[in-house]
Amino acid sequence: MKKDEAIFNKGLTLLEQNSVPEALACFEQAVRLNPQRSEYFLELGATYQKVGELAKSLDCFQKGVALNPQEPILQYNLGLTYSYTGDNQRAKIHLSKAIEINPNFGAAYNNLGAVLHKLGDLAEAIRVYEAGIHVDPSNPKSFNNLGLSQMKMGDVEKAAACYLRAIQMDRTYAEPYYNLGLLLMKLDLEKAKENFLQAVRYDPMKYQAHTNLSAIYYRQGELETAFEHAEKALAINPNFMPARTNYDTIKKELGR
Repeated sequence: MKKDEAIFNKGLTLLEQNSVPEALACFEQAVRLNPQRSEYFLELGATYQKVGELAKSLDCFQKGVALNPQEPILQYNLGLTYSYTGDNQRAKIHLSKAIEINPNFGAAYNNLGAVLHKLGDLAEAIRVYEAGIHVDPSNPKSFNNLGLSQMKMGDVEKAAACYLRAIQMDRTYAEPYYNLGLLLMKLDLEKAKENFLQAVRYDPMKYQAHTNLSAIYYRQGELETAFEHAEKALAINPNFMPARTNYDTIKKELGR
C-alpha cells in the first residue's frame, strides 16, 4: 500500500472514531502526497465542512469534480456546498448533474428541489420533489419539502396532505408539525396550537413555534402561558422581533 493510501485510510478510521481534527490532518497530508485522487478531495471537503471551513470545503469539491466529473457524490457535495454559500444557480447545475449521472440519487432530488424553491421555480421544484419521492418514497423530508412548495403555490389541500404524510412516516419530525401549524393558523386555531406544541415537543429549540404559541395563547386569553412561550422564544433567539413584540405586549398586560 502506498504512503498516501495508508494515511488516507488512517484518516477514515479516525473519522469513524469521531477524531475529526486528527482525521482532517491525515486527509490534508494524503492530498499533498497525491493530489490526483478525487476521493481524497471528497473526504477532505466533507471534513472541512464538519469544522465549519466552508470555503476550503468548496475548493476541495471543485478540485474533486475537476478530477472526476462523472462521480455523482462529488457533484452532489459541490452543489450542496454552493447552496450553503447562497449560490443557488451553481448549486442547481451540480445537483442536476448528480441526478443525470445517477437517476436514483434520492438526496440529490430533495436538495435540488429546495434550491429550485429558493430560486422561485416552484413548479419545477414540485416536479423534482415528486421524482425524488418516486425514487425514494421513504424520506419524510421530501414530503415536508414538497408540502412547502405546494403551499407556496397556494395548494393548501395538497400541502396539508404532504405534511400529514411526513408526520405519519416520522412522528418525531418537528418540521411538518410546524408547517401544518402555520397552514392552520387562519383555519383552525386549536389544531394549529396542537401542531405547534408537537413541534416544540420534538424540537424544543424551534423558537418560531414558541412565538406562534405565544400569539395563540394570547388570543385565547391565557396570558401566563403566552408569556412563557414568548420567553422561551427569546431565550433561544433574542433577536427574533416577532417574539420580542409578543413578549413586550404580554408583559405590559400582565403588569410586569
